[in-house]
Amino acid sequence: MNKPFRNDMLKNSGIFSVILAALFWVISCDENFEPRQENTAYFFSIYGYLDASVDTQWVRLTPVRDNFDPDTDQIDVNVVIRNIETGEEVTMNDSLFNPNSLVAYWNFWSTMSIEPEQTYEIVATNNEREQSRVVVTIPKDYPTPINAINRDGEVLLIKGVKNVAEVSAIYLVKDTFLNRKYIFSYSHIKDSTRSFENPSEVSFGLDYARDLNLISREFPETEWIIEKQQLNVVSAGPEWINFYELDEDIYTLPEGVSNVENGVGFLLGTISKTVPYEYCVDDEGDFIACELEDRIN
Repeated sequence: MNKPFRNDMLKNSGIFSVILAALFWVISCDENFEPRQENTAYFFSIYGYLDASVDTQWVRLTPVRDNFDPDTDQIDVNVVIRNIETGEEVTMNDSLFNPNSLVAYWNFWSTMSIEPEQTYEIVATNNEREQSRVVVTIPKDYPTPINAINRDGEVLLIKGVKNVAEVSAIYLVKDTFLNRKYIFSYSHIKDSTRSFENPSEVSFGLDYARDLNLISREFPETEWIIEKQQLNVVSAGPEWINFYELDEDIYTLPEGVSNVENGVGFLLGTISKTVPYEYCVDDEGDFIACELEDRIN
């Protein structure tokens, strides 16, 4: 499937993805990193999330050193993911990824099962036994979100989530002239209202007309149709930082936002849920949760 042109993956993926991508961009470029203390060293940048909702975990990793050329240099690193509660440990597999840009990095992946309310650590060790380490906790599971209509209009109702990291609408769009398909994702994370009667319930306003207008701007001279549309929710663990309230100058500094010990970057524990962007009702006509779907990719 064709990806959106002009780097739409970043432009339309929502502030959650954009911030993480910005973090990765800063920490993986050829930079001199000044340690915050004399006994502090940065060995690796580690970026990504562990998601209990998916079968395969992916973490992006890059050595933090000057003049590193991923096209010629080899990465001598062992990356281990460990469940701190059970002691289960798996060595992650690696593959070099270069998206035709100035930044190349390694994707480390594992099919280790990630469970809600469990704590995991990822440890990256080079051949000189220098280590970067990060620990994250997966949030508890939560009911499937409900797309509904109330007095505020069309909303997505989410219950039992303390940290909502992202709410987005995802569209699979076909250019009928070129016969190509594109994926667009628009964030609705800022359109939230928490219930006073039930603080554990939060609703997110959905502006379908706005999304359609944004899509139409991508195809000013051709016809297009939406083949599939979804709503995606990401719940985050206790390491979550409210990036939406941070000053840009803070989160684009390597030392500004990082939970990696002896390294830079940010790793998060998440549970994501994707439902069709449609209404589901019971026999009485009340809105209910639709069946979960695999996210469009």
